[in-house]
Amino acid sequence: MFRPTRVTRITYVACCALGLMTGALASAQVLDEDFDGASATGGGTFFNGSGFALLEDWDDGISGETAFAGTTGNANVGYAAAFGSLNAGVDGSGAGIIEVGGVLYDLIWESFDNVTGTGGGEFLAGGAGADTFNFVTNWDDGIFDEYAFGGTFDGAVLDGSMSAMGVTTGGLSGLGGAILDVDAVTLNSGGWYAGLQFDIGPFPGSVVLGNPGFEGASAWTSFSNAFEAPATMEVAPHSGSMAAKMYGAFSGPSGLYQDLPTVAGQTIEFSAYALTPSFD
Repeated sequence: MFRPTRVTRITYVACCALGLMTGALASAQVLDEDFDGASATGGGTFFNGSGFALLEDWDDGISGETAFAGTTGNANVGYAAAFGSLNAGVDGSGAGIIEVGGVLYDLIWESFDNVTGTGGGEFLAGGAGADTFNFVTNWDDGIFDEYAFGGTFDGAVLDGSMSAMGVTTGGLSGLGGAILDVDAVTLNSGGWYAGLQFDIGPFPGSVVLGNPGFEGASAWTSFSNAFEAPATMEVAPHSGSMAAKMYGAFSGPSGLYQDLPTVAGQTIEFSAYALTPSFD
């Protein structure tokens, strides 16, 4: 059985907090809780995994208190706990504590709950000699972006077959899983490999610079005296066969740029190789 975990998204978060309910107050003071009455009993772990949870009354000695925790996207919380303390707080006379541990942002999530058990099967047949390989897509009709691959190397021969398929029972939850089956390999002096692959797509906030070596299709906008992949290369590029060329204008700078998607708070680092030839 094969059952991977989730797709990392840097914009996904886990959030936890304590809250206190307020009643009608005669003065302008909205909230007054010094936790002197905290008993340190009645609380504990109230959330794990993903989603949202709410806990009311997390300490037996105070009233109107609530704790909540939740995640978005593929974030997971190992545990979130809320409880009172007898000697914490500003004056050491009591406090409310929320504790969170084991927060993960997983790489792949495929629950297999939608597996149909149809659409898969043999993807590499035996009997074709040594060092064979194949790669297929869509080995179950109910899930998406799944692939299977396998092969032999260094003289190993697949005598049977390799197959991939979904199953509607099994897996960690018992609600579905996947099977990768490799049958009858004669190793000789070589070996075999096989695996299941899932396309996780681009990461939100990830930045991919287009045509960074100036070798392929244009992704840059140039201004003034700047040229992407000039027709005549007067010096050898650092790598590849092309480079960008620019020189100063009589008024203003020269350069190339491209627009890249970002998210708030993201840091982007760039590096480049530059050369000023001695004959210029």
